[in-house]
Amino acid sequence: MSEVKAVDWNALGVTWSDDGSATIALSFEINVGGVKGKSLVMLCPSLDQAEAIDNDKNGTALQRERRGIASLMGVTEGEMGQLKFPDYRRLQAVYECFFGGTPPMFVGSQSASQSSGSPGTSTSA
Repeated sequence: MSEVKAVDWNALGVTWSDDGSATIALSFEINVGGVKGKSLVMLCPSLDQAEAIDNDKNGTALQRERRGIASLMGVTEGEMGQLKFPDYRRLQAVYECFFGGTPPMFVGSQSASQSSGSPGTSTSA
């Protein structure tokens, strides 16, 4: 049986908050709603959000994933288009953790940072 590798979230620039959200550091600045920033917050999906994402059958797998990620961050698909691919991969890792893994805060590891609970760009550096 193969061993599951633990993700080094710090190395990926991801900070998990006690409320289930993740703040993802970006290598490149993006503009979300007129605010430029180098981090995004992805909220932990509710059951309704998870069901809506699962029921989305339109477009390619990448298009569906992009819409799902955008919905959990409160950003538009157009704003998502600004992301450089390495930054998208970080968002993808968090998204995959929500839907196919176990986010760290659900297995007892908690971060010291707190999230305001609002999606989109983070005000922290």
